[in-house]
Order: sequence, then C-alpha cells, then structure tokens
Amino acid sequence: MEDLCIFYFAWEFLCVITVYLGSPRWELSRECFTLHAALALEGLSVSVCFLSQIFLYFESYSSQQICKETVTTRYISGQSFLYSYTGTVKSGLPNTGKEYTGLKIVCKPQITFINDETAFLKLLTPKLYEYNKTIDVEKDEALTESSLSSKFAEELQNVIKFDYVYGKVVSVYAPKDEPEWILNIKKGILSLLNLELVNDDGITTFTTFETGVVGECETLYDIVKSTGMDANTMKITKVKNMSKCVRKPVMLTSLIKTNPCDTCEGDEDRLLRSGVVYHYVATGTRLSFLIKSVFAEGQHVFTPITENGGSAVTITKQNMTLISTMAEAHDIDIPAVEYRGDLMLTFPKDEKTLTVQHSPKKKVKYLLEILVNSDIEASSDSSSHFIVLVKTLRKCNHFMIVEILEEVTTDDKKKEWLLEGIKMTGNEESVLLIKKLIDEDQITESEITELLSGLISVQKPTEMMLDVLMGICCHDVMLPSSKHYDAVDSDDFQKIIEMRRGCMLAFSALVGKFCQKAEFCPVRYEQYLENCEDMYRPLQIIADSKDTMKEGMYHLKAGRHHKHRVDPEVILRNHRTEETKVMCIKAMGNAGLKSHLDAIIRNLQNSVDNSLEVRIHAVDALGKIAPKLSNKVLSTLMPIYHNPLEDPELRIAAYLTILKTKPTQSIYILLAENLKKETSRQVGSFVFSHLMYLSNTSSPIMKKEAHSARLALQYAHPFVTPFITSLHTSTGFHKSLHLNDLKMGGFIDVYKIFTHDSILPRSVKTKMNIQLLGQNFDVFEVGIRAEGLQTVIERFFGPKGFWSRRQSIFDFVKRPRRDASNSVCREVEAIRQKFETQHHHPSELKGSLYLKLFDDEVMYKTFSEDDVKVLVSEGKHRPSNNNFEEMLKSGHQVNFKKAMVPLDVEYQEATMLGLPLAINVSAGLIMKLNFHGKLEVSPSLLHRKPTEITIDGDIRSRMEMTVIGKVGVSSPLINTGVVINATSYLNAPIKASLQSDLNGKKHKVQVYLQEEAKRELFTFNHSLYTFMDKVDDPKESFTKMSGHLNKIDKKNTSCVTLLENSLSICVDYDVILRKTGQAFYPFTGPSYFNMYSLKGYDIAKMLQFVVDLSKEKANPFIKEYELTMTTVGSPKEETYILNLIMSTHREDRKIVLKTLRSGDPYYENTLTLRMTKPMEEILFDWKFGKPKSVVQPISSHKELTSDREYRMLTTIRLPGTDRTGLHLTTVYTELPETVKTVFKKLEIMLPKYLYKMLSHVTFEPKFNQKHHTVEMTCDLISPDNAKIVLETPHQEITISNITLPVPVKSLLLRYDDIPDTLDEISELVFRKMILPTCMVYNTNIFKTFDDVTFKYEMPGTCPHVLLKDCSPKERFIVLLQNNAVILPQTLGGPERRVKVIAYVEEYKIEMYTTAWDTLEVKLNGVILDLHANKSTVTVRNLGKFMGSDREVSLYTDIGLDVFYSQDHVHAQVSGWYYNKICGMCGDYNGEIFEELKTWQGRSVSDKSLLALSWLIEGTDCQDENCKLKKIKAHQIEEIELIDGKLMSCVSLDPLFMCVSGCRPKPLTETTLTKIGFQCHHFKDRETVSLDRFDFISNRVDMEKEVAVPHECICEPYCTSKSGEY
Repeated sequence: MEDLCIFYFAWEFLCVITVYLGSPRWELSRECFTLHAALALEGLSVSVCFLSQIFLYFESYSSQQICKETVTTRYISGQSFLYSYTGTVKSGLPNTGKEYTGLKIVCKPQITFINDETAFLKLLTPKLYEYNKTIDVEKDEALTESSLSSKFAEELQNVIKFDYVYGKVVSVYAPKDEPEWILNIKKGILSLLNLELVNDDGITTFTTFETGVVGECETLYDIVKSTGMDANTMKITKVKNMSKCVRKPVMLTSLIKTNPCDTCEGDEDRLLRSGVVYHYVATGTRLSFLIKSVFAEGQHVFTPITENGGSAVTITKQNMTLISTMAEAHDIDIPAVEYRGDLMLTFPKDEKTLTVQHSPKKKVKYLLEILVNSDIEASSDSSSHFIVLVKTLRKCNHFMIVEILEEVTTDDKKKEWLLEGIKMTGNEESVLLIKKLIDEDQITESEITELLSGLISVQKPTEMMLDVLMGICCHDVMLPSSKHYDAVDSDDFQKIIEMRRGCMLAFSALVGKFCQKAEFCPVRYEQYLENCEDMYRPLQIIADSKDTMKEGMYHLKAGRHHKHRVDPEVILRNHRTEETKVMCIKAMGNAGLKSHLDAIIRNLQNSVDNSLEVRIHAVDALGKIAPKLSNKVLSTLMPIYHNPLEDPELRIAAYLTILKTKPTQSIYILLAENLKKETSRQVGSFVFSHLMYLSNTSSPIMKKEAHSARLALQYAHPFVTPFITSLHTSTGFHKSLHLNDLKMGGFIDVYKIFTHDSILPRSVKTKMNIQLLGQNFDVFEVGIRAEGLQTVIERFFGPKGFWSRRQSIFDFVKRPRRDASNSVCREVEAIRQKFETQHHHPSELKGSLYLKLFDDEVMYKTFSEDDVKVLVSEGKHRPSNNNFEEMLKSGHQVNFKKAMVPLDVEYQEATMLGLPLAINVSAGLIMKLNFHGKLEVSPSLLHRKPTEITIDGDIRSRMEMTVIGKVGVSSPLINTGVVINATSYLNAPIKASLQSDLNGKKHKVQVYLQEEAKRELFTFNHSLYTFMDKVDDPKESFTKMSGHLNKIDKKNTSCVTLLENSLSICVDYDVILRKTGQAFYPFTGPSYFNMYSLKGYDIAKMLQFVVDLSKEKANPFIKEYELTMTTVGSPKEETYILNLIMSTHREDRKIVLKTLRSGDPYYENTLTLRMTKPMEEILFDWKFGKPKSVVQPISSHKELTSDREYRMLTTIRLPGTDRTGLHLTTVYTELPETVKTVFKKLEIMLPKYLYKMLSHVTFEPKFNQKHHTVEMTCDLISPDNAKIVLETPHQEITISNITLPVPVKSLLLRYDDIPDTLDEISELVFRKMILPTCMVYNTNIFKTFDDVTFKYEMPGTCPHVLLKDCSPKERFIVLLQNNAVILPQTLGGPERRVKVIAYVEEYKIEMYTTAWDTLEVKLNGVILDLHANKSTVTVRNLGKFMGSDREVSLYTDIGLDVFYSQDHVHAQVSGWYYNKICGMCGDYNGEIFEELKTWQGRSVSDKSLLALSWLIEGTDCQDENCKLKKIKAHQIEEIELIDGKLMSCVSLDPLFMCVSGCRPKPLTETTLTKIGFQCHHFKDRETVSLDRFDFISNRVDMEKEVAVPHECICEPYCTSKSGEY
C-alpha cells in the first residue's frame, strides 16, 4: 500500500508540472481522473492517503484556473480548426438481400474564423470511394477509390464563407461559379456545426425548429452536462423529425401531370419515412462552445407497398472529429463570394454537361447502337435502353444534340431512334432543335407533327421555349400561301393542318403549365391563343387567286389527278370556318387560362356561327377552367343542362364539365333533382347511371364525390328505360379498383352517349386514372365523336346497300332512281301529295377523334364526308384503277415503330450529406409492327360479281414495356442506389391466307405454324439490382440481388399440348415468396414468367380450315355443313372433321354435330338435339370419349347406358297444357376429372354469385336421391314473373321473383309455331324480343316504337298512316284502316276488323281478314296462298311472306317487317330507320319527349289530334275508303271574346268533315279532339284574311273541342267525283 501511495503522489506531481509548463491538459487530466477512479475501486483508505488528497485538492484547484486561460473551449477569431470528416451513403434492400451500393466522402475540413461570427470553410485532401457488392451494412468495408475521385476533388477546391452566430449557421456565401450540388455537400458538412443551444434556462430536453441541409424541421435536443473534471464537456443528442418541417427541400419532376391524393390519408408519409440522429461532444457553455466530435446517422426508408412487402433503405452516416487547432490561418485564399442562401439544400437548375471529358455523347451513341441492333434481333431490354437514352439526352446541351444529329444523319435507323428520343426529352434544347430542323428543311411534315406532339410532356416550360414554339406555329411551313395552289393536294393540306394542330396543342399546354407556376402570365401568350382564328385568316387571300382556282378546277375536270386532288375552294371554305375555330377552342381549353373564359363562352352561344360540334368542343374546353372559376362556369352550363330543347349530347357534356368544378353536395342534389322532370331518356339515363356508378366507387381520391352521389340519389327519380330502348341509351360507366395492401389502384370511366338522330352512339369516351405512390395520374382519355355515321354504314351494309347488291364500291354514293310509271307509284304519289311531310334529312358525316395524355390533349383528328369523296366521287376513283389493283396484287408493306416514355416521375429530398435522395419511376414503351399483305380478286376487283378472292397476310407485331423504379442518391458525377426493373415482352406473329370460292361456296383458311423450335409469346421479368452510374462510363454497373434471404423459391413449368407431337404451349415461372402462402410482393425478390410455344417433331407446315357450304341433299328437309381442319405438311397428315346436320322434317326434327378424326376410329364426339315428343320433350345428348359400354345407375329403377366413355343427357319437358312450367333434367355417366373439378367449383361458387346478383335467392343443403342428376324447374308465375328451382346432388337453390324483359303467356309456342330452320329461330328471338315494335291491338289501342300507348277509334274506313319512311328515300308507307267484314248471319253479322296496306317501293301489299275469318294477302292485286304447310313465298326485290292460320308476316329486304293477325298488327323496322319514321307509330328515336307529332312536325299532347292528322282524306262522295275531307286553316264563323277583345280565329290543325254530298250518320260514334286556333283582332270580317296569320310559329291562342264523325251518309244522287250533285 505504501508503494501505491508513493506512485500516486508521483503521478499527481507530474500532472501539476505539466499544467504549469503549458502542456495540453485535456487528455492528461482525463487520465488522471481515470487513475483516481481506479485507485478508489482498489479500496485505498482515505486515512492512509490523507496527504495525497490534500495535494490533490490543491492541484485540482490550480489546474482549473490555469486551463481556463490555456485550453480552447470555443471557436476563436483568428484561429483555424482542422477536422477529419467521413460521410457515407449506402442503399439496399435489407429485407431482400445483402447487396448494397454507395459512396464514401473523406476529407479534412478546415474552418477559419476571421471574426467571432464569420468563418471560411476549405476542404483539404478530399477523396471519393465507391462500392457495389455484398457487404455487411454494420461494418465499414474496404472501399475502392473511385475513378472520379480526382474530378470530385477538383470540384471541391473552392473556399466558401458562412456566418456563424451562437452556434447557428445563418448564411452561406460561395463563388458565383460554384456548382449547386458541390455547395450542397459543403452545406452538409456545415450542418454538423449547427447547435442551437441558446436556451440556457436549465432545460436540457427541448424541441425547436432548426434549419439544416435537410430543411427547417422539428428538432429534439437532449443535453447531458458532465461533472467533476469535465464540467465544461457537454454530450448532446439531436433528433430531426423530417416528417414535420416548416420548410423542406423536396422536388417533384415529372414527364406527366400528377395530382396529390388529398384523401389518401397520408400515403406520402407512409411511402417514405426519413429521420436523422446526431451525437455531439462539445466543450464550453451553451452560448459559446467548441465541437470536439460529432457522429450522425440518417435513414430514408421507402415502403411503396406494405411492411410485409419490403423496403428500399438508404443509410447515411457522418463522422467529424477535431484534429488540431491552429492559432493562425494558413493557406486560405479569400475568394470573391456572393450570398447563396441558408443551410437548406438547393436543387440545382438544369445544369448541362459542358466539358468534353464528361460528355454524354459517348453514351448516346452507345445506346443508339443497341437500339438499332434490337430492330434486327428481338430484345426485351430495348425499352429500358430507350428510357436511358431519353434521360441521357436531357443532360446534353443544344450543341451536343446538334453534333450527334449531324453524325447520324446518314444512318436512317439511328436518326429515327434519335428523333424518337428527342421528342420525349421535353426541354429547351428539343425546342431549339425542332426549329433548326424546320428552318433547314431537314424533316418531313409528319416528323414535325410527331416532334411537336412530344413537347406536351414538358412540365416546367420557360419563356424561351414558349417564344420559340410560338414562332414555329407562325412559321411559313404552317401556311400554304408560299406554294402555288395548283401543286397543293389533299395530302399536303392535311399534313399542314396536322402540323398546326400539333403546334397549337403543344403551345397551349405549355402556356397553361407556365402560367400556373409563374407569378404572372405574359399577356402576349394569352392574346396569341385568343386571336388564334385571326392568325390563320390570311389563308383567305388565296381564294382571290382566280387563275390558280381555274387551273385547279381544270385539273379536276381533265382527269389529271395527282394523288387525291381536291377543289382548293372547297378546302379553303371548310378550313377557315369550323376547322380553325375548333382548333383554337381546343387550344384555349388545353391552356386552361381564366382570361379565356369569355372567348370560349362566345363559341358556346346558340347561334348560326356556332355549330353543334363547335358548342360541344367549347363545353369540353371549360374543363380546366371549371375548378378555377366554378361559379361562372356553373352559371354558364346549368341553363344548358336544364334546357330540354338543347341537344342531349350537349347537355351531357355540360353535366360532365359541371362535375369538374369541384361541386358541393348541393350541386349534386340539384343535378339529381332535375331527373324528376327530365324529358330526355338519353340525358336521364346517363346522369342516373353515372351517379349510381359513382356512388359505389372504391377509389380513395373520389370519397367526396361518392358521398355526394349517394346523397343526391336520394333526391333523384330512378331513370330506368325499357329493355328494348336500353340497348341504345346513354350510360356513364365508372369502375374502380383499389388495393390497400399494395397502396395502388385506379378507375376507368366509359361514357356512351346516344342521341335521337342515330341508333349508333354519337360519342364514346373512356378515361383511365391510376393512383400510385401517393399521386394520381389521369393516364389517358380517348374519345371519338361522329355524326352521320349511320348513313354511311347504311350505304354499305344497309337494306339494298353495296354489300347486299355486290355492286362496285365506287357506285355506293349514287342515289337509286324510282320508276314512277306504274299504278302503285301513282297511288303513292297521290298519298304523298296529301301529306307534305318534312323529310328527316340525315346528318352529313363528320366527326373527330382526340387523345389526352395526363390531362393534356396531344392529338385530335377530324373526318368528314369530303374525305370519303376524295376517294370516291361520282363512281370514279381518282387514281388509275389498274395501277391500284396491281399494287394490291403485288403486295403492300407497312413498317411501324413507336417509342415513348409514358411515365417518368422523380421525387427528391435532401440527405444530411447534401446529396439528394431520388426516387424515380420511369416507363418505356416500344411498339413495332411489320405487315405485308396481298389481295387478288378474280376476274377483277371492280367486277360486280367476283368469283374468287385471295388474301395473304404476314403480320409481325411486338410490344416491349419496361417499368423501372430507382431509389438512391444522385449527383452529376455519379448515381448509386437500388433499382427494380419489370419488363414485359409480347410477340404475336401471324401468317395466314384466305381463299374464297364464291361460286363453289367453299372457303379455305390457311394458318402457318412456327418454324423455329421455340417461339417466345409473352415474357414478364422482374429483377432487383444495386446500380452505379458514372459519367466516365457509358455502361451502368449492376449487382443483381438474388432475393434468397430467408425466402421461399417457388418454381413451376407446365405445358398444354394443342396438337399431339406437334405444338405445345408452355409456361415457366419463378417467384420468391417471404412465407409460404403469402402474397407476392415486388420487393421480396425477383420473379419470372414466360409463355412460349414448342415445336414438336410431327408439326405441320400449316393448319388448313375448309368450310364447305355446297353439299346438296336429296331430301329437302336435311341440310349439311362441313368444316375440316387438316395438318398440312406434317410427317403424318391428319384431318379433323366437324359435321353439322339439320333435319327439319316434322317427324324427325334434330340437329347433329359430330367431330371425327381421320385414321382414328376411336375419336368421335357426337352432340344431338332432338325433339322426341312435339310440345312435350326435347333431348340434348352428348357422347364423347373412347368406345366403351357403360351402364350408370341413376335411381333404383333407372339407369343410363352409353357406347362411349362419357355421356350427358339433358331432357327438357313441358308438363301440363298451359305450358307455364319447364322441367329440365340432366343425367350423366362418370365424367373426366377436369370436368368434375369444374362442376364442383361451380357448385360452390354459384350460390355466392347468385346471392350477389339477385335478391330473392334461398339455399338449402339437400342430398339428392337420384345419383348423377341435376334438375331445374322453371315456373311462369305471371306473364312477366318467373321462379326457378335448381337441385344439385348436394343442395337446392330457389330463385324467385324473376322479372322477364318481355311479357310472355307461355314458355313455348304452339306446335304450329315451332320454327323449321335456325334462321326462323333467330328471327323469332331477334325480332320478337329485341327489335322495337309498333303495335295495334283490337283496332283501337296503339303503342309506338318508343313505348307510348294511346287509345284511338279510327273513324269509318278512312286509312291512316301507321308508319312511313320520312327520309328522302321514302322507301315505304304502311296504312291502317277499318275493314267492314260481312260475316254470315250464323256468325253474328257485320264485324269490324283492321286492314293493312303497305307500299314498298313498286309493290302494294294488302293484309286483311275475310268474311270466313281467314287471313289473306294480296300482292299488287294477286292473292298469295300462304296456308299450305305454313308456306313461304319469296318475291324478288321485295322479301318474303310467311303465313299460317293465325298470322301472316311480311319480311322485306329493306328492313320493314309487318305481322298481321285478326286481333293485332305489329310493325318492326331495322335500326337503319332510327329517327327516320313518322306516322302514328311515332318517330322511333328513343325519346318520349315530343313523341306525338302531326304530319306537319308539330308536337301535340292530344292523342286523337295526332291520329287524325295522319288520316288520309277522301276525294269525294264516291271514294270507297273515306268520306271525310280535311279542311286546313278553317276559319270559324263565331266571333270569340278573348281578353275582352273580339277575335276571329283560324284552326292550326285540320278539321275533318264529311265530303260534299255527305253528312254525319246520326246516332253513331264521334271522336272529340282539341284543335288549336290562332286568332286575330276582329274589326271587319272582310279585312281578316289568312295572310295575316302566322302559321309558321304555330302560336296557339285558343283550343276548342271539335267532333269528328265516324261515318257519313251520302245522298243517293251523289254521282259526281267532284262532289257536286
């Protein structure tokens, strides 16, 4: 112990001596303190060492006093502090593998204070290290010095200045040429000096908002002050919460427009979680201190899916330790600096690479070479290489791009790929290059349009870009005035129009983005778009060039047609009106500027200058303005939506734009309330269906809309249209899908808009939205609009159109001529003179197609009837017919390639190193199509009746798509991180030929099979990598991640043989799962899916299909059709035969479908449909498999036998006499395992789906005593309600209250009504249930085509127009009249029945009931015999008649069908007559609004007035059909008192009176009808003439009931046809 005390005293003495000698005290005093503690632990007695303790006290006191004056505890002016610094960043997927990539920055920061608040920072000996391999993230692995280390050190050599006040870096100053990304690294080092410890009120744990390189974020401080010897030492822990920041340096750059998901409940915070922790050791006080060391660690965890799905993690670390303190500054060159902000990271502007050493030209050439090679050899990586090409081109400046383009000018393939890439760059360089290429005439018009369209993807346009683009839109190339018009054809002019559209759409889209982000919008851009029409008005001066016009017309008449020359006058007139107006409206709508609202509204007004198409485009153009000026837009569009007289398409467009104003719940309710009084079926059905779909959406971005829609539906009247009408009603479909586990989803909208003028939809639109990574994208919207399309299609495929007549395609524009010389035509002409009906003129063909990508319209095209007339005009084709046919025979080659980057989104935020963390998602799409086809027609293409047609086609289509997601740090020199690469590849080659023998009725199709051993069809490959991209290496460095980190590898290969030993389709897949049975997540590991076809040793060269329709049977009741498939060119050719036999004999009605295989007697499948008992039993028998005798017990007394392995027998019975029940029983033998598996799954799934679809469904487990039996019973409860009971071997399912679409009285027709052929069956289903029908029951109940029913008693035997073709063609008239049938006394005497008279072109058809209660038909006065064996009579150029004792039917070739029986008349027309019908059957336009129209076209509410207006008046008292005459504008004798004035009134509607010489029969029925009158002030009856009445306006001043007599009695002496007696 004594020795220990002596040693102790000696040590303490040494400590005191070193203090007094001025040696550094810090480390030595710490050692002293450590020794004190060690001795105390040894249990040294205080009494023994009392003297030593006294000495210790003296030493301690004296050393503290001396240290205060000699040891540095704060940053002192005039001194330099040298630190060692290490900063590392590592990125990887810790849940997937141990592969990491990253950087390490090593340097010695020297901080020199020139005063107490100002200092300089200089980084000494900086070095850059890199790694990209498998490492232990917890250890500091040996790194490799980067090849860019010297360049990195060169960039870091500048000295920067900063203000340091109370431990806070307030301001940063740097040279003007200091790159921003280099300054950010230095800010990251300076952030380590940031300690805001001013709060010295004794609180050691507190929260403040502190500014650092990662932003001004909430920061938690925890200060631990040392005691004893280290009383001046502070240990500080600082935690930054990066999810709670006042300011945060983040940047979202996107090739597309994105919208934040406001209602996704913080998806962004969950996607990326970031935090930083600092550990400090400092000396001094909280007001003045010196940082001795600091260690910081940060993590950025990107979890795009779920925690189970894995995360991408970027780990950052900083370590800085004080090395030495120097009394004077050394080697500090004070530079000229300027203020560069505070500590927060600043994202660099678009800095282009300027130095040759690091030029991306080398990389661009390397990528172009790869892409060109991909055209030769298929590669699934070409789309990912295209993404890299686009991103590399964005780093090039203008001069580099020009140099690259000049170098590849002679290589067309490289130039093509380069232009595809430039189109997608979307920066200033691309705009300048486009202008240069246009000025130098180096690209074609089509290439100009493509390049301009690509500019729409620019998200951050500049004024320079807009000014250049505005100059391009005014360029001479956009104006044909520089050309002689005799050299301008339709192709040239169309290309000019396309260029203008592309330029204006691109310019307007960029103006909208610029003005949205800029503080103010330059007025010149607003005025340029608003004055768009005036800009292109100079085109009109060309029309003044009469010589040019005459020369153009001379070329037309002389037949000197170059391409498809069009009359220049027509082109100019059409273009400078609607074309330019629509283009300018779309441009203003694409910009979405509030200042353009009034200009758009002017085009929305209902005036002569604004066509319907212009108005609809104007409504759509308000879409982007709607949320900005919601009240003004609502005030403009609400009156249109509420106005029932406006076009339905315009009203629906207004409704959809109203929804873009971000409407409140009240607006939704107002829209729904309008349905209670809605008169338009199209508007009502669309709005109601859209609200219904919207209310059920699952999309999180539409929660508010869904809630508002559900509330609005409570105020809406359900707008359900009848079954027939619903086939062509407007609907607003919306379907959404959102996967919460994957944090992604989307929805699709499909809008189908019909109007009253066509059975085809006038407009169809579809839109897709995707929610991903906390953002939602309007991916695309495409729509097509067409007016008059039905008319053009009708000319080809309609009644007696081109297809049915097989006339020359160049004759389809000619109108047929009617021969008016025969008596039938004279009768029709007489009727026509009595009804000067207004023709329903079809709309001219015109329309448009548009495409929006990410809410910006990128393309629209228009078409019109003039475009068709360019090819076809007056039966003559402009080019030489012989040359055209020779071109088709020799073949036509089409090569199409399209490359794009449809998705490129990058999110960046700061890391504590000053390097930004970048999360990038990019997608590349490449589509390639190579087509070669031939067409040969014998004897000639233009022959009216070709005999043989041969078509050969070879199509090779490929589509490659790659989606790349990257997470890592980014810098101009080097990028590192992790990447997920998902690539899909689709290959669909087809080579086939068609030979059709029209005379022989044989058609042959040959499909060529693959020649290669393996053909890739579809491949999906998803891989995970760590990557490193350096500017001095064109190739990126990758380390593939296996994913085998406590995972389950699931592999499988399966093949399906299509042709034995010939062709197989195989699927390979390899998926990494985290747990067995767990879902697959992209970050779990790589995956692979491949579908391919394998060639067998017995494969054929082709498959040949032959359809033979020429087989004739001796028995006229049997028809046979045959389809054969032959494997041509195989070592063993085989033929499969599909034989269809139909027997229509009354004693043996059956259909047999048999499949045979040549050379294999065991291969046979037979399917038989037979009627065994008329009206009672139908059998459906299916036998297949190998020959085998099978006996299957069904019950104790019944069994099923079969001569094949498998058999299914279905029996359909109708028990009882009323035929209101249907019993279906299916029994079967043992079935193949695959079929049994399907049935078992169906039995399990059926109840679930039935329960979802139907409301009245019950299930009851039940064991069926009948083995291998399924029974179904259907009972007709009422004409429109049914019940179904299904019994399976294990359960009983009951479905009740089933509403039928069409009321039926029985489940099957009578035996006499059973159709003989399949044609009749299809006619029965199609015509009776689907086609709209006009009906007349019991002579007085009428139902129109649009389901409006009314009652009317036809007076006497006067004929009425039941329906009439009111198109200009006037192809038919159908009359209806009472026919007084004189029955024998034994049958009750006279009885009234109806009679139908139809005029169809040159034919007159009469259908009536005879006195003997039989039906007769006359054709042009000749009675047809239709009663023998249910006869069918075919009449050329008319159609066919079918008859029975109960009904006779007329089916015409022009689409008119009439069904006549004793108690009803049905008339049906095809869809070609939509909105072309008039008469008592209505107008057949799907609308009930204004359904009842008189022959003048006036809408009335009185049914009798409607019917009487269609009454055909008699000629005189000798007229056998009618004794009533129609008096138009009848002036009544009485003077009426209206509003205290005497008025003389004239009828607007005709009055009916008995003809001259006849009077109303007493005591007979009359029809009372209200007649409208127009009145005029009465002064003198003589002065009131009909000229003073306004009949055009149809103004009604008074209504009065007038009686119309049903029968007239004529005087016996009435003999004159003129009515005189």
